[in-house]
Amino acid sequence: MMYKPTQIGIAFLLTLSQWALASPPSFTYQGRIINSNGVPLESSNVSFEFIIANPAGTCVLYREQKNGLDMRNSKGVFDTPIGTGAKYFPTVSTVGLLDVFSNAGPLDCEGGSTYTPVADDGRLLRVQFYDGTAWRLITPDNVIRSVPFASFAKSATSAATAARLGTNVAADFVLKSAVPVCATGYVLTSTALGTLTCTADTGGASGVVNSVVGSGAITSTETAPNSGIYTIAATTGTAAGTLAAGNDSRFTDARTPTGGASGDLTGTYPAPTIANSSVTSAKILDGTIGLADLSGASGTGQTFRYSGTAWTYSKLLYTDLVNNVNASPWPITSCSAGQFLTWVSTSDSFACTALTSSMITTALSYTPVNSSNVGNGANQIPQLDSSGKLDASVLPTGASAWTVSGSDVYRSGGRVGIGTSSPGTLLHLKQTSSTTGLRIEETGAGTVLADLFMDINANLVINRGNAQLKLRSGSAGLFSVQTDNLVRMTVDPTGKVGIGTTAPSEMLEVNGSVKAVSFISTSDRRLKKDIEPAPGYSAIKQLEGVQYNWISNGQHEMGLIAQEVEKIFPFAVATDKVTGYKGVKYQALISPLIQAVKETHLMCEDNTKNLQAQVDELKKDREEMKNEIAELKKLVRELASEKNK
Repeated sequence: MMYKPTQIGIAFLLTLSQWALASPPSFTYQGRIINSNGVPLESSNVSFEFIIANPAGTCVLYREQKNGLDMRNSKGVFDTPIGTGAKYFPTVSTVGLLDVFSNAGPLDCEGGSTYTPVADDGRLLRVQFYDGTAWRLITPDNVIRSVPFASFAKSATSAATAARLGTNVAADFVLKSAVPVCATGYVLTSTALGTLTCTADTGGASGVVNSVVGSGAITSTETAPNSGIYTIAATTGTAAGTLAAGNDSRFTDARTPTGGASGDLTGTYPAPTIANSSVTSAKILDGTIGLADLSGASGTGQTFRYSGTAWTYSKLLYTDLVNNVNASPWPITSCSAGQFLTWVSTSDSFACTALTSSMITTALSYTPVNSSNVGNGANQIPQLDSSGKLDASVLPTGASAWTVSGSDVYRSGGRVGIGTSSPGTLLHLKQTSSTTGLRIEETGAGTVLADLFMDINANLVINRGNAQLKLRSGSAGLFSVQTDNLVRMTVDPTGKVGIGTTAPSEMLEVNGSVKAVSFISTSDRRLKKDIEPAPGYSAIKQLEGVQYNWISNGQHEMGLIAQEVEKIFPFAVATDKVTGYKGVKYQALISPLIQAVKETHLMCEDNTKNLQAQVDELKKDREEMKNEIAELKKLVRELASEKNK
């Protein structure tokens, strides 16, 4: 049973108040839907799709879908607002229904083009509804004329509004009734509350300034003859007859100070002096007089000293020292050869004293070494040989000195060098070729477990039989893992990991299949905002599932085309910043699919109810037909009986 829209009407109900700013952000769409048999549409879940287009119908400016309209017991009559449903275009939140009626500048079209309206352009309204079985288009499109455009009286950028108010709002204007009529000699003035009143003019006869006269550096010029408008100007400068402006030098020497000085100064101006006792220790300590004020030394190491008559700078000499009796602590004559200075506490002075071995042994509590104490025997001090080495006989039992074997092993300052005589770390291994390095070998059997070395390509190679692992940090900061001379994994400087690719564009990029038990996506409500229902059936039905073969390996797959998905769900498509290739976030399509299933389920329920109603009607008709047939049979039998009499 097909429905056809009849008696479909559109009414844009704009409840406009005195000010255009009160326009509602939606329009009302009203009408009635009946089928070809005159039966009205009374489904419990009807959906409407509204499209606002340019006058030619070639540019879709606005698209929204209104779901869940309950038309039971409505006799097909509906009344639904436009502007309160799920908006699919424009996709930006800053452009709403009212904005697409503006003729002030270019507007975006769905699909990427633009439409530039002229001042008198109207709009088309295209409507389709879902009746429980399919989407039905209402034709022809409705022409939207002037009524919705009244909403744009709220905008100061509207061409029609600008012609009347310019860039001003209503609050910038005063009603004529609020302006009082003043008598002669009165002028308008405003109270603190902004109320206009009349007040007597106290500015002169007739309230008019007849002339303004300047003199000297101040001049007055009437802007136009008899205009009564004057420009006052001042001549500034540094010469006589001008006004001083800024840092004028005349401010510094125009007046000589006079009178008596006070504070730390004494005498009279213009030549006061520092008063006695004005410079105190406290003023020196608090930084009033700093080290820079005491400068004057001529060399490093000089001190500020008082000579008895004046303060001077000079170096401190050892002869300047005195003892506790204010005498020189130094010997009167110079010390002889072999003597040294010793301190004599009783005289608080130095004396010349000859150095003897007993002084050293007594001071150090040590017996001097002689030839009998040096040797390789017991209790003797070992002696180095001519090469600077100790004899092996003096080493502890079981110990052996480190020796050089060719260029293999060296010991230097506690560091061990293998292949180098100058190890830079505790253990320094120097390769002699690209295949020699560190070997790990099993004890006894002599089986080589692993070899570790750097090859000619600066790869750190670990060999284990026929298996080989290569680690390399590239010139661009890349870290890669190689096996069988092929790069298997790459970590770039930003931490992005690539498996099967050397230029990952995401934190983890795998060039191939990934097998896992499960993937978990963060989805906590506490981490989200602006939550609203996802688009459903009307959006999903625009997607087309395809099957294809990959160009790189010929593998057969099924899925979606990213460019097609991007038109419907832009947020479900990601573009590689390096290659420009696009990918689909398939998990982002789960929510629309769920909504589509729910909407389909409601459609099925409605269809089931409609079919059941039709079945019940047919059953009723069948029973009536059976009763009628029974009556006819009875009548036939009665007629036959009458005939046979």
